[in-house]
Amino acid sequence: MKTLLFQSMRVRLEMAVSAFFLFAALALLVVYIATSSIYA
Repeated sequence: MKTLLFQSMRVRLEMAVSAFFLFAALALLVVYIATSSIYA
């Protein structure tokens, strides 16, 4: 039972980390497009 709980926590943590990286990449992309359109 304890291993199942630990595994679900680990999966949730991995999902949170990947979602954070995805959001960070998306934010960087938006900033890059915005700044390039301002300077263009």
